[in-house]
Amino acid sequence: MTTAAQSATPLVLPGSPAAQAAPGPTEKSGTARTVARLVPAMERYVANLMRREEIPGMAVVIADRDRVLYARGFGVREAGKSDPVTARTVFQIGSVTKGFLATTAAIAVDSGKLAWDTPLVQRYPGFALKDPWLTQQVSAADVLSHSVGLQSYVHDDMIFLGYPLADRLRAAAQAPLTAPFRQRPQYVNLLHPVVGAVAAQAIGEADWDALVARRIFGPLNMSDSSTTREALLAAANHASPHQHLDGKLQVVASVGSYWSSLGVGPAGSINSSARDMGQWLRLQLGRGAIDGQRIVSQANMDETWRPRTMVSPTAGGALGWGVMFAPQGRRITHEGGTASYGANAMILPEAGIGIAVLSNHQQEGLPFALSQWVADRIAGLPAKDYRAGFRRSDTAAAPAAAEAVNSAPLEGRYLSGTLGPITITRQQGQLVMRLEIPGARLRLVPTGALGFSAEVMAEGRFRELVDEGFSPIYQLQFEPGPEGGGYRATAVNPQGIQHTFVKAPG
Repeated sequence: MTTAAQSATPLVLPGSPAAQAAPGPTEKSGTARTVARLVPAMERYVANLMRREEIPGMAVVIADRDRVLYARGFGVREAGKSDPVTARTVFQIGSVTKGFLATTAAIAVDSGKLAWDTPLVQRYPGFALKDPWLTQQVSAADVLSHSVGLQSYVHDDMIFLGYPLADRLRAAAQAPLTAPFRQRPQYVNLLHPVVGAVAAQAIGEADWDALVARRIFGPLNMSDSSTTREALLAAANHASPHQHLDGKLQVVASVGSYWSSLGVGPAGSINSSARDMGQWLRLQLGRGAIDGQRIVSQANMDETWRPRTMVSPTAGGALGWGVMFAPQGRRITHEGGTASYGANAMILPEAGIGIAVLSNHQQEGLPFALSQWVADRIAGLPAKDYRAGFRRSDTAAAPAAAEAVNSAPLEGRYLSGTLGPITITRQQGQLVMRLEIPGARLRLVPTGALGFSAEVMAEGRFRELVDEGFSPIYQLQFEPGPEGGGYRATAVNPQGIQHTFVKAPG
């Protein structure tokens, strides 16, 4: 593999030979001098992290409110090839998108046609929760701060399987509430598309994709940024997706369409480059203004950084951001991880500096580790070698005896209050479960008596799920109904979210 040092693109720092790529004057401000001092050690740390974690490529940008101070690519766009990552290489940024959603919501609040505490149900009648009172209370701010009370990652599986938003919201209306309202954050992606739709509607945009493009990407000249898979793949300078599977670095065959507007949407759909993220950091540090242009009011930008819940005495959840408090100042941050890319954005308000790190590997811990390292050095803290996190290694479910499959009449039509109608058939001696609403077929692989692993079949658009490693997607356990009646089953996804379905009579 090409090392980071071998393929890093030129440093972009005022006063360097590549300074023409950086906006603003070339004299070194205090923030520029601070960044310049830490660059050599940071680049050694980047090279060490990439080598240790086997990350093919990444890009780093550091900015203050006036200019991009540093933007550089490291490594390669695709393992085994020589095309280098540059400051213009496009990556998925995953849940770093949530900060953009919060800022577009702030724009809608500025318009006077939405308030942070406007109940979503007033603008989106299809929104409902299990508690009728709560349905009438939940606002955009509650969703953006993850303080609704729904179980973390509830029904993400339905997003990836391609269930329409209306069906996902129908399932959310039945989901248990496992935390007190507005008291403890539990991370939920499911409701962010509703906030995006409400914000777009409030200011007359067709949808959230159009809103973020016209109100953020355009004014900030973020020409590398987009919200669709097609735009990512069409970018001539885009990074290929990678994962570690069974301990080996692999290029992922495809990028899922479910990250875009019809799926995850404003919870994690943005593609961007280090160059563009530098502009985003500048807008945040400018509290809604950049290069003399006011994009968002300072008052509503400040609302996005205000913690709504606290997870500890020194950490809380704001709107689209997490906030960490330390004697040296706040760290406003959010990580982003899709199946095959990782990212982090971190703002240091008291230092007046922002950092963004993008990588072409699902290891989202590495971007956060690097941001933390930079933040520590800027704060004058001792250097710490942050460990980046985990590597994924898929393992197949253990096979069971054939009689576990054949001993029960499991074929037939089932009904689920969340997943909708389900049909189980036997094809060439194997049970296959079809989810009728999205059309996905899952192969049932025995794991024990009446227990199965549900593996997505790589056909049509569902091949993306297999390519990105979302299989098996459920562990199923069947049991006879009361008094020997029709079978019922419980399906549990990797986050522990349960669905139940019952065999229809007849």
